[in-house]
Amino acid sequence: MINLSQFKIKVKNLFSNEKLPPVLKEDNVYYVFDKYKIVKEQGRFALYRSETFVNYVNKSSTAMSWCLANKSQNWQLAHDLIYYDNQIESKKFDMDIHKQMAKKVDNDDDRNLHYDLYVESLNRLKQFERNLQKSVNLAKYNKIKDFQNESNRIIT
Repeated sequence: MINLSQFKIKVKNLFSNEKLPPVLKEDNVYYVFDKYKIVKEQGRFALYRSETFVNYVNKSSTAMSWCLANKSQNWQLAHDLIYYDNQIESKKFDMDIHKQMAKKVDNDDDRNLHYDLYVESLNRLKQFERNLQKSVNLAKYNKIKDFQNESNRIIT
């Protein structure tokens, strides 16, 4: 296994006149901007800032966008990305519960209640998905605007 610090030194020597690429990948770990780490584990991504755990997200695009937002010190956008991503998973869980409960109950009123709650969760899910996509697009826009000199290469 390659030591990361030795690997970075070798890459810096190869690109002596250039900056280290913003994203390095080693197995299931992404090192982003020399400051952030994204670790893929059990179908989700753990976010680290300077080796300090921040939170889990469920999509790689959210994880990368969070790094971009945090680097540009857009704290509200970074918070929103994590919030929307977690709310999407929560609403999916709520929908599964209401769907299961609607199948199990015998009373029509209870079945209609769970159906209504299912539809409400579905509408909220779609809203959170739209908000997450807007937030990801905003982080990409900020990257283009603020980090035009950054290279977009990934070394694996």
